Amino acid sequence: MGTRSAIGYRLNNGQVRAVYCHYDGYPSHQMPILTEHFNSVMGACALIEPGFMRSLGKKPEYMDAPELAETINRYSVEQHWRNMGCEHLYVYEDDDQGWVHTDLLLNYGT
Repeated sequence: MGTRSAIGYRLNNGQVRAVYCHYDGYPSHQMPILTEHFNSVMGACALIEPGFMRSLGKKPEYMDAPELAETINRYSVEQHWRNMGCEHLYVYEDDDQGWVHTDLLLNYGT
């Protein structure tokens, strides 16, 4: 069973454009890869535009028939990806903040 996550970047209008990633979504795996290899707006865009991923690595493995990135309203992005079964969300905010991790299961439903 995979640790599912969503990876994306924040648009100027506050929405988040993101894709699903099926395996190894835990922070100790993904944050080092994201911060070392995709640590810019351009890097984040290039990472997610091919579509849904099987796994994240220096060279990500994309699904055979990937769905394209989705743009979600900023007020519902966490709920959307939680409903998709994701446990973690990674959003590149801007060049000052970089990658921000959200645990989608932390305190959910309490």
